[in-house]
Amino acid sequence: MEDDWIIVVEMEMSFDLSKLKPDENGHVFAQSDLTGEKVRILCIDGPNYTFPIIGLFNGNLCKWTLKGISQGAYEDIINIPIVRRGYINIYKDALGECKAGNLIFETMIRALEHGRTFPMDCPVGSKYVTTIELPEWRES
Repeated sequence: MEDDWIIVVEMEMSFDLSKLKPDENGHVFAQSDLTGEKVRILCIDGPNYTFPIIGLFNGNLCKWTLKGISQGAYEDIINIPIVRRGYINIYKDALGECKAGNLIFETMIRALEHGRTFPMDCPVGSKYVTTIELPEWRES
């Protein structure tokens, strides 16, 4: 395939408590919405009802609302985005035009197996052409 594929993903960066997950050491992190620096979350049930999230940011003890809004001059926080990779299959339809399948696979092997044996993510009568890797995208 000679064409360049460009995928634009627009996303709103936000903070969601339910998406916080501890790392291998049991620490929980968010990140600054301006600089991208990590913020270590120490607790989410602090004594201040308005700012119950307490964390360390640049060596300072800071407070945030449950929506990640900071108290004072510190930066708001957002969830650390997860970088994803994926693969899609390309098919040639009955008119000879190349079309992208409608499934995204986590691995190249799964995409290849699916494209060659179960081409259900393409129009009827299409033939498998190739598998391509998508550009990385981020999910918060």
